[in-house]
Amino acid sequence: MSILKHFSFNRAGLAALLAVLLVGCGGGGGGSGGGVTVDSAAITAAAAVAANDTAVNQAAPFTAVQSAGAPVVTIHSPPVVNFTVFDHGQVLQGLKASNVSFLIAKLVPGSAGNPDQWVNYIYRTQSTSGANNVGSAPGGTAVLASAAQATTDSGGTLTYNSAGYYTYTFGTDITNPANTNGVVYEPARTHRVAMVLNYTDARGNPVQANPYFDFTIT
Repeated sequence: MSILKHFSFNRAGLAALLAVLLVGCGGGGGGSGGGVTVDSAAITAAAAVAANDTAVNQAAPFTAVQSAGAPVVTIHSPPVVNFTVFDHGQVLQGLKASNVSFLIAKLVPGSAGNPDQWVNYIYRTQSTSGANNVGSAPGGTAVLASAAQATTDSGGTLTYNSAGYYTYTFGTDITNPANTNGVVYEPARTHRVAMVLNYTDARGNPVQANPYFDFTIT
């Protein structure tokens, strides 16, 4: 079992995403770059399999795209993630950036008897004032004036590809430590991309899924 370092979320649904990051490694293979040809027929066929429905199979959003020939994750500056959403036998279209929240972390092996830790790349600064303050000591004295808290990406873009999958481009360039609270990008380590996915299915039911994908850059 791996543990997570410095993760604190206040947005609805991100507690579930935190739980995803606390579990041990799983998911798929590596990311890559370059031009690819995506087999849209393979994605359509995967959508028709009931067991791949995103509401019940949270690996399928990534593995189906990978099997069709697209890299799940590419990192040259901001990470780029490809995924799909299957809903009652079809690819779900029409998602907007507001339907998804992404984070990305690296797995740092433990040492001196300490366990492995997932270390996030994206942080926000929280002050002692406001609803999301960093806490107070007994008597109301602020513990810290401010603190860096792990959070999801912001400012990213989401596009739909006609082959039947989405591409999310992070707004944060994690290869630049100036953007990551000093966390250094280490491509050789195991990484995890995880997301909170909120949508309404074909039958009008709200769905929240927490797909994740583990990878190393090859």
